[in-house]
Amino acid sequence: MGKNIRETILLLVLFVFVILILKFTSNHENKEVKNINLPTSCNILVRIDIHRISKKILLSELYSSRASILFKNLFELDNDNEANEANDPYMEFIDNLEGINNPLELLALKINEQNLYLLRGTSSYKSNSPLLYSSNDNFLYLQLYGSEIPRKDVLKALNETKSYKLNKPSHSDIEFYENINQKLQLNAYINTSSENINLHITQKTNESNSLVSLKPAGLHIHAPYRFFNFLNNNIRIENISVNYFGLNIYENANLFPNSDILITFKDSITIESFQELVKSTYKPKELSISNDKDGEGSLLVDDIAFTFKCISPNKIFLSTNNRKMNLSKDSISHFDFSGDISQLFKINDSGWKGVIANEIISSVPILNEIKLMLDHFKPITTKHDKQEYIITFQLEKKHSIYAYLFSILTKV
Repeated sequence: MGKNIRETILLLVLFVFVILILKFTSNHENKEVKNINLPTSCNILVRIDIHRISKKILLSELYSSRASILFKNLFELDNDNEANEANDPYMEFIDNLEGINNPLELLALKINEQNLYLLRGTSSYKSNSPLLYSSNDNFLYLQLYGSEIPRKDVLKALNETKSYKLNKPSHSDIEFYENINQKLQLNAYINTSSENINLHITQKTNESNSLVSLKPAGLHIHAPYRFFNFLNNNIRIENISVNYFGLNIYENANLFPNSDILITFKDSITIESFQELVKSTYKPKELSISNDKDGEGSLLVDDIAFTFKCISPNKIFLSTNNRKMNLSKDSISHFDFSGDISQLFKINDSGWKGVIANEIISSVPILNEIKLMLDHFKPITTKHDKQEYIITFQLEKKHSIYAYLFSILTKV
């Protein structure tokens, strides 16, 4: 009886809390932004609509049975922040932002031929703290990652701005833009709910014409090489198709993806030139290729063994577990991401090495929390709609994406 009374009181308090917040936020609706000022050296922009996401969390979580868990995670997060607040540039940044009605933005800048990643929010606050920069146009920047660039050079770059046209989707929580030839191009955007995340990726007009891919298995991705540019900016590769089956454990490399990979090049490629590509990408200590027969053989990168097969002048198939190649030639899409995402943390070793690897993952709070969330996702699907690809990440019933995200934040 006492428990039921406490729960009723809690729900009444939450009801009043929500009404007050919705009343407050309804008077501060975001105006549609058609232009945005950015540093001219900015090449990547990510915009996070804190106002929109906050409303969704309030409406979906505070009236659910998960409300007590959400408050527990919020209190843990607040206590951690108070404990680490002294001389912390991250807390100084958060404490001096001007409300949740303005978006939070992540920018990638190129300064002195070096990359710099900064978080930006609206604020008239002036700071000389390390990693914090106050610009002339009332923005506060927090450096997240990058080389040690002289402060005066960073401030100069932040204050050299240009107005860009912003093609904002009508409904989006997070947007991803790329600065191409001084024009902002929308590459992707995300919509969230308690049950799912929908990632919309814009299709390029000059997308690759190759539809030959691996038949989906495990966790599957087939995409133009622009999605893999972070590996190596190689203009010779047209697209890559991957089937992922968890992590293998090796003597020296520790963990490496257990996967099948189909690489399609724009032009024909030889085994020798492919070997040079592997060297430039991974920079291994040891690399050797043996040809068992024409166009087939094995590739050893340090202690990681691949079998390979050249299936045409411009296609190479690689496998870490010597699986038979299985191609799908009836694809109607240039992009596909599908399958079981819980395999990201799957360890393919039942021996003592596998036990230790799983223990390590479980002992790191943030990794363990992410693994718990991924274990409750349904198989990922991709739909091609008009000029975009829509990837859906959906949780099983009675689980909440927002609750998991708050729980992950408390473990950071």
